[in-house]
Amino acid sequence: PFYTAAVSDLVVGAYASRPVVVAPPDPRAPAVAATVADLVLAAVPEGRVEHIGSTAVTGMPGTGIVDLLVLVADGQVTAAGERLARHGFQRPAGARRHAAHSPALVGSVDWRGRRHPLHVFVMAAADPEVREIVGFRDALRSDARLRRAYAVEKRRLVDAGIVDPHLHVAGRASFIDAALERLRIRRPEVPARSATRAAATARPRTPAGRVMGGSASAAPHGLRGVVPGGLRDVVPGGLRDVVPGGLRDVVPGGLRGVVPGGPPDHVSPILPPATIGILGGGQLGRMLAVAARAIGYRIAILDPDPDCPAHAVADRQVVGSYDDPAAAAELARGCAVVTYELEHVDAALGEAVLAAGVPLRPGLRALTVAQDRLAERRWLEEQGVPVARWREVRSAAELRVALAHVGLPARLKAPLGGYDGRSQVRITHVSAAADAWAALAGPSAPRDPRLPPAMARPHLLVEAELPFTAELSVVVARGGDGVARAFPVARNVHDEGILVESVAPAPVAPLAVAFARDLGERLAVALDVTGTLAVEMFLLGDDTLAVNELAPRVHNSGHWTIEGCRTSQFEQHVRAICGLPLGSVEMTGSAATINILGSGPDRPAHLAGLADALADPDVKVHVYDKRRVFERRKMGHVTAVAGSPEEALERARHARRRLRWGH
Repeated sequence: PFYTAAVSDLVVGAYASRPVVVAPPDPRAPAVAATVADLVLAAVPEGRVEHIGSTAVTGMPGTGIVDLLVLVADGQVTAAGERLARHGFQRPAGARRHAAHSPALVGSVDWRGRRHPLHVFVMAAADPEVREIVGFRDALRSDARLRRAYAVEKRRLVDAGIVDPHLHVAGRASFIDAALERLRIRRPEVPARSATRAAATARPRTPAGRVMGGSASAAPHGLRGVVPGGLRDVVPGGLRDVVPGGLRDVVPGGLRGVVPGGPPDHVSPILPPATIGILGGGQLGRMLAVAARAIGYRIAILDPDPDCPAHAVADRQVVGSYDDPAAAAELARGCAVVTYELEHVDAALGEAVLAAGVPLRPGLRALTVAQDRLAERRWLEEQGVPVARWREVRSAAELRVALAHVGLPARLKAPLGGYDGRSQVRITHVSAAADAWAALAGPSAPRDPRLPPAMARPHLLVEAELPFTAELSVVVARGGDGVARAFPVARNVHDEGILVESVAPAPVAPLAVAFARDLGERLAVALDVTGTLAVEMFLLGDDTLAVNELAPRVHNSGHWTIEGCRTSQFEQHVRAICGLPLGSVEMTGSAATINILGSGPDRPAHLAGLADALADPDVKVHVYDKRRVFERRKMGHVTAVAGSPEEALERARHARRRLRWGH
């Protein structure tokens, strides 16, 4: 399930219907939804819960009602509704449209001193309508213009005096119907369900929000399934009497002006023996190539090092720098799709791939957002995602002023590059501002060797150092059909900026896990990723999350998935970019990964102690085939799978202690 099931001490109270108001977004709603989802799954452990409606969309104004969609197998809907009723959820008054075989339930909970109304809809997971409900929610999450237009629509209905929950849902239905059709979320063989009453009553259903207001997925069957005769029976003249001119007066050009082209079409499958191109030939490219070759794909890579780790498993290598569009165009020739294993490549390479007529996945937008920390922070804030206090600075003087805003201690970071703790300076006192600036922006400042000279920038980022209780990460895969699936959340430990260990499932509160997975999936949708997205975040003392970094690629903190999940992050990425169905993210047991770092001076790499490390049958050792080893270089990793996170971590540490680098 999307939310970790846990017995909650919440008490479901009575639901009180109230006139519709369009209120500002409530930042507490996701926490309420995740907590109630735990309660729901305690009653229906075989189900899956989706947070839907306006409260599921960051920045979306609405009625403040928390809507949950409970998905179960065919034949289990009635029983699930009955179990939820025994846990305190109630059937709404006058619920003749919501029969037992298609239940819609209501209630309320107290959360930190405030009462939150609830709508809970139980549906069969295979019901085609689920795709429409969740699809419209995801469209709102990913498109700011659609959110604004939908908010305008809701406010204008209220301004026109339509504040009855039933009628307000009916008034929004035309907008939603048009969006579903424009976004190609509605199946083409299904006519618009508001067209005839027969289409809405062909068989009993539970369209989320048909009776009660507040759901962004309201009335996907349109008006006639809500009110006989459609909106003209509610407001004579239909929508034009509510909003003169209809939707075109809300958004010039109608919905076409809101969503110019909708989401990308379903990705046609790319089948073996097609060639996958990879920008970058490091260890991530190597493991991607191994996963792809296991399915039958061919591999081409671009990397400046002719002896890079991925070279040994690639069919073809283009030796070229990460700012050479001609090299990227050469890579694209003969490839069916191109992806990247690092985001620190010039955007011109992605443009060259696209110009060659080859799709670039996870996408050019994800690449440009994630490779620049300043652009990343701005984009995250636009999504309403918490980040540390930050400022862009252009001089040592600006840095001193910025420190007064962000507070101390703080981190000064180069916007580009800076992986594994490099290209950043910790500042504990304002008097250190000048030295910190000179260290990163001065003439003798070291430059990230992976970055082309053209990517150097004089602007730096300074941000507060957050007092976190745990470092978490989640890897999310999103397929060409728009389906996003998060791997279990991992807890990580870094040493001077280098990841040294990850353990999953993260041994933290279930609610924090639920928040992290939901946040990762929302960001993957908002970035329109086709592939994988890793989201690194901090769990703070008040149990909230702050995002630290995005990586639109497979990630170091997901290496444990090779042995720890039925589908690894590498295979999942290949499936996603090739338009294949996503694999299961079910764990095979608790898992822990310890990185194998280099030590000592630069010299040929010879690993000793391998036999001792592999004496444990549940331990796997991965060596990246880097020809030279030096201090703190990532050379490989060890993974152990066991019955608990603590046991897995101890066995992985034990195996790692057996390994050493010879001289």
